[in-house]
Amino acid sequence: MKSKIAVVTAFSERCSSLVKQFLVSCHLSASKYIELADFHYFVYECNWIGEHSSLKIDEITRKPQAEFLRPFYEFSKPIQINNELLLPNCEFTQINASELNSIYSWLPDIITYQDFCDKYINEFDYVLFCHDDIIINDKKNLFSSLIATAERNSEIAVIGETHLECYGYISARIYPHFVFIKTSKFLEYKLSWANGYRIFDNSLKSRDPYNDGGAGLLASIYQNNVKPWALYTNMEKNLFHHLRPANISVGIETSIINSGYTEEILSLFDHAEKYVACNLWK
Repeated sequence: MKSKIAVVTAFSERCSSLVKQFLVSCHLSASKYIELADFHYFVYECNWIGEHSSLKIDEITRKPQAEFLRPFYEFSKPIQINNELLLPNCEFTQINASELNSIYSWLPDIITYQDFCDKYINEFDYVLFCHDDIIINDKKNLFSSLIATAERNSEIAVIGETHLECYGYISARIYPHFVFIKTSKFLEYKLSWANGYRIFDNSLKSRDPYNDGGAGLLASIYQNNVKPWALYTNMEKNLFHHLRPANISVGIETSIINSGYTEEILSLFDHAEKYVACNLWK
């Protein structure tokens, strides 16, 4: 019997070229595993309210004030990704996220990932959670590598990259831009993306998981006393490339919010459109 694999991502109206590039690159790699698995893409529409200059942050809690607790707004025009790509041999679901929210996070990736876990995860054996600014190495058999890793140890639930920051605060999280999970263990361990768990004692100056993407997932591992080997961090190299503007660590979306449409950003969009045009029908 074939495995059932879900791929979950989200995109904003202005970054549709990036999500198309991600989906095409992912499906090219998935085609190498198509005899062994059925693929279903879940794509969330997410215009994040965090880009608004009028956003007010509470100085004590560092959370948006009440009028901004719904973190998304509607697209101004329809963008039907699958109608443009017509990806073969897969299922495709596009979801309007404008009504989603969470008391535990206001970050678009975390809210949409948790929505998927709440509603759909039981239908799948494995799930790949990805940002739209990822390009899968289409020369690699991505899913063969990830599933072989996940099944190498029966206790593995999550494959991802951990990150620790110690600046004026402490932050520990699993990077949310690329996380692969084995559903059976994810559910057995009661893991989640958005929750009220904390990693650090309140006496320490730490970053609130509400604003720290992937901290909730890591916290749920510790909260539920899951054995350390449930989290696997030594992924095969060069499975994907994470787009980043030069000399800064933030993603494309945040870079646009901070600096607008720079020449570098526009060139990344141009590259994405050319990639899709050249690879869509392979």
